[in-house]
Amino acid sequence: MKKHSQGKYSFFLAMLLLTLAAMPLSAESISVPAYIIDTVFNSKLKKDEAASLSKGEIIIRNIGNYRKICLKEDLSDKAALINSDFKRIKPSYLAEIIQIRPLTESAAGDIRKLHGILTDVSNYTGIPYYSTYNKVTINLYASVELKKHYRIGDNDFLNVNFEMKPFNIINTDITAESTSRYLFYRNVNTTSIKYKGFITCVDPGEFVAYIYIFNCGNWQIIYGIGGADAPSFFFFKSRLNAAFIDRITSLCKYMCKFLD
Repeated sequence: MKKHSQGKYSFFLAMLLLTLAAMPLSAESISVPAYIIDTVFNSKLKKDEAASLSKGEIIIRNIGNYRKICLKEDLSDKAALINSDFKRIKPSYLAEIIQIRPLTESAAGDIRKLHGILTDVSNYTGIPYYSTYNKVTINLYASVELKKHYRIGDNDFLNVNFEMKPFNIINTDITAESTSRYLFYRNVNTTSIKYKGFITCVDPGEFVAYIYIFNCGNWQIIYGIGGADAPSFFFFKSRLNAAFIDRITSLCKYMCKFLD
């Protein structure tokens, strides 16, 4: 892996994980049984994180190492694929975002709606992004170009060019599969990610991100993870970390509008 930054990692992680905020949630207080949490997650999940999940809160785990992934590998074939992919990449940047919600009558429809949002690239154009570093609002993505899209059964396959300045245009393969009981979304870069067109941040295939939404008893598990083998120089780190959080906030606010 060549030297440099977290910036492109934040772009894809934000794009993929933060659509999770687009799933509607009742304002009622909830209490997720401990056995549900124990069924889905391993001992890497801390007690305070489990407590937050039990109340329906969203948690973000900036774990930085595949050995700290809390999704049980033997939970399902999808969970096994997620774990094996990150063992392959050995990312230096890695984060999970998780929430548990009551299973409602609208759950299947919510999954179909989110599937449609994730596979319609027009939803990513015109998203406002406020840079706290530059103190200016710009479009999060300078351009989005769909190169290919085909569907086989319940599966969508897309190839997309995304541009987010100051990075180059990044070609990405996206797959999305869903039924009434789950959604499984994968995103991987197929070209190098370069800062200002010449400093390679991430090599092809070294960023992967997932959304995995599935039913567990009377509960719906919303799980997202994204990581990249993308070391950063210390003098870029604080700026890129701020950009990461800003992009998360921008996409959360934007995607929630789809379900207002």
